[in-house]
Amino acid sequence: MPDSIFDFAKYLKNTLSFQLEDFQVDILNGGFTNLTARATFRRPVNLPPDFGYPNQIRSLILKMAKPFMHALPSYDVPMSRQNVEAKALRMLHGNELEEIVQGNSLKIPKLVYHDKQNY
Repeated sequence: MPDSIFDFAKYLKNTLSFQLEDFQVDILNGGFTNLTARATFRRPVNLPPDFGYPNQIRSLILKMAKPFMHALPSYDVPMSRQNVEAKALRMLHGNELEEIVQGNSLKIPKLVYHDKQNY
């Protein structure tokens, strides 16, 4: 059976060395295959240099994948789906598609970090 809730705040603290008082984590509704959350920072922050993301950020969307669907825990799905999604986001960012959606309400998210060890 699935974990009730993944501790995104602890993960961010340990992975990015932010203090817990620097951000708030809210679980988002609608995640079907992954548990999804938004971390909102109290002020714009820089990510670690090895992330290769030069801009300050105000929020991050976080996903936690398990070897089953978040919405249907009895349905097993391969963990490799996260690698496919990460590759797709890298391919789409900076692509012609980004120019097409520019000026519309659509926005292609930029992959900031993919934790291949912990999904």
